[in-house]
Amino acid sequence: MRRALLLVVAALVAGLAWTGPAEAAGPVKVVVAGVKAGPGTQSGACPTTVGFSAVLVVKGHGVTRYRWVRSDGSKGAIKKIKVSGARKVVVRDRQTFESSVSGWQAVQVLGRAGLSAKARFSVQCEGAPIVYDAYHPLPQGLPGRPLEAAASVSADPAGYSGSCPATVGFTGLLQVSRVPARVVYQWIDSAAGESAPQVAEFGAQDARSRTVTSSVSASTSGWRAIRILEPGGHDSGRAPYTVTCTEESPVEATVAVDRPNYEGPCPVNVTFTGEIKVNRAPLDVEYRWAYDNGARSDVVKLDFPTGTTKPATIALPQQFNASGKGWRAVELLSPVKKLVKVDYTVTCNDGTPR
Repeated sequence: MRRALLLVVAALVAGLAWTGPAEAAGPVKVVVAGVKAGPGTQSGACPTTVGFSAVLVVKGHGVTRYRWVRSDGSKGAIKKIKVSGARKVVVRDRQTFESSVSGWQAVQVLGRAGLSAKARFSVQCEGAPIVYDAYHPLPQGLPGRPLEAAASVSADPAGYSGSCPATVGFTGLLQVSRVPARVVYQWIDSAAGESAPQVAEFGAQDARSRTVTSSVSASTSGWRAIRILEPGGHDSGRAPYTVTCTEESPVEATVAVDRPNYEGPCPVNVTFTGEIKVNRAPLDVEYRWAYDNGARSDVVKLDFPTGTTKPATIALPQQFNASGKGWRAVELLSPVKKLVKVDYTVTCNDGTPR
């Protein structure tokens, strides 16, 4: 949580619990200690995040499995630890909150009844949620003022049910109050917790915003968010998603770009290519090209007659007159809905305005 928009992290709640042997490939003993929420109590602007950690002391030979359990009834992804001897492992989780809430999290070791000690937390949001996105840009900072950074996240599509593999793409918008700037951020997933920190570099001539991407393809539901690991950071809210796989996908798509990281004179021609393959025929496939700015091309219909095994290759040539970053995607519309993205970067070094 931040006071005066500063991110403060502290460990305030500690717990100690023990469990017997976990579900494993051999006899493994597990002790769960130091269950903490950091910060455990906070008040200020929202959305914000709370981190959770615990120390698993494991001994034996085999595999132990565990997950985080929450007071709202949700559960984290099941994770495993391989053991050969004795070791201590720090396990972590992080959750994003958009409104005032109190609760707890605990560690569950699979194969045993009960939970670890509970890490209790309380979040008190002051005022309306602060969210900066494409429709509410982060204001430009005044000279001499500290850097501010903000994030927003959207899912596309937010809900999917049908043939798999299918991918839900997440587009994060990072904004800074001035350039040049360096922003450290991480993705937060409702089940998997926090990702490794990532870095976004903004050059002196760059725009004050850029997009970053993530995806999920398994049959699951939850939300994704972005946490800014910088003082003066504004975390994103939650982007909910649902993926329900029912059967093998009858059609698959891939996409590529011939100049993924172009640097040189502008204008420059960049070609995006896609490949659409069907797993059974006859089959009619409808698709279109999708752009990171929300634009869509006309819908195109492909006819795959009986006995067809050769994939269809499609192309999207484009000319770029200025530097920029983003993505293009093949969006399948029928018989399945799916968005397959590829990122690109164009850096004009001939003095073209950005």
